[in-house]
Amino acid sequence: MPIAIGLEGSANKLGVGIILHPTVSRDDSPTSPHDSAHSEDGASPRSSKHASPPVEILANLRHTFVSPPGTGFLPKDTAAHHRRWVVRLVKQAMKQARVQLEDIDCICYTKGPGMGAPLGSVAIAARTLSQLWDKPMVGVNHCVGHIEMGRAITGAENPVVLYVSGGNTQVIAYSAQRYRIFGEALDIAVGNCLDRFARVLNISNDPAPGYNIEQLAKQGRVLLELPYTVKGMDVSFSGILARVEEMARKLEASRTAPTTKQPTVTDMSTKDTTPMGSDAKTSSAAAAAEKKDTTVPTFTEKEDRVMKIAWTCLKSGPPDVDIAKLTKAAGFNTTKTAANTWAVIKKKLLSMGGDGGEGGEAQDAPKTPKAKATPKKRGKKADSDGEDDAEAGAGAEDGSPKRKQRKTPVKKGKKAEQAADEDAAAIKGEDTDEAA
Repeated sequence: MPIAIGLEGSANKLGVGIILHPTVSRDDSPTSPHDSAHSEDGASPRSSKHASPPVEILANLRHTFVSPPGTGFLPKDTAAHHRRWVVRLVKQAMKQARVQLEDIDCICYTKGPGMGAPLGSVAIAARTLSQLWDKPMVGVNHCVGHIEMGRAITGAENPVVLYVSGGNTQVIAYSAQRYRIFGEALDIAVGNCLDRFARVLNISNDPAPGYNIEQLAKQGRVLLELPYTVKGMDVSFSGILARVEEMARKLEASRTAPTTKQPTVTDMSTKDTTPMGSDAKTSSAAAAAEKKDTTVPTFTEKEDRVMKIAWTCLKSGPPDVDIAKLTKAAGFNTTKTAANTWAVIKKKLLSMGGDGGEGGEAQDAPKTPKAKATPKKRGKKADSDGEDDAEAGAGAEDGSPKRKQRKTPVKKGKKAEQAADEDAAAIKGEDTDEAA
């Protein structure tokens, strides 16, 4: 049974693993053309009834380069970290796996994609071991390595994969002898978005930004709406990061004690906003496939849980929910938090074309008498309203300026000047009487 040692260092995490992979005997090999990996119709070998024997993990060690909060990991510093630790990890892995040099059959390494300098340092280390031990090298695609690792652990034969990592967010499936991308992030991957989000809010990178963001999200009090877009099978997350950066600047500028109306660092977590789960991501892509170039509302894991509970807390009909009952059933701390969460869910439901709730009531509201009036009646009503306004203005205590603006017939010559003087004197006398 072959034993392989693998070196992974595409980003800030250096990993060394040793696996035992049982071989498939000739008796267990596929016999029908449909079971063959090279079938004419291009069917996936994953669909074969002869499942591959499970692999055994003999060792799995890793060491992470952690940068200070508010900073990312630079390629040159990450590569230097890998060079310092790779020999130590290889020794520890072989000791843990209890294997000798002669037991190793091949050396695997991450070929890409990833950060150039860290990948180069690990490739050099693998090449050095290959030359010293006289063992063959096997380059592994980073993305395929993630997928195959998941297949080995779960036992899945031919899955549709939601691949979410630091540099990739993709919907992948195996078809015609290769993995094919059916949808992906158009701008920024979820992992990269979380890393940059942590730098904006100065969140610790130890042990990982995403883990610390998740822990802070559990303490959040206010659910904030962060924009993202689903177009067909593709997604766009740049709006989330831009919105968080804007809110972070306002939070830093205010430097006041947080209130229920002012979002805190814990409230600005993207855990309940970014569709991280496979159900949310794949269902959003499938729904948007029928409605191209349209943003489809996606429900987070928390909102999905609250929705299921809310149907047991209805007053008369959806979406009229008993907030007090929902607060207790869903475990909210306050009724205000429950009301805010349900308001976001209801808004998404109504945006999907539902006619219940406030939207339906507005459509069924009776018209007022003014709306039923004929154009002729509306014209008479407008004239009477204008006369009433004129009378009210004339009788007001501060109505004298309005009389000054009243137009008079135009007069010419000395008669015009005399008339103007008389008007001025009359106005002055009126002002004096009112003042008295």
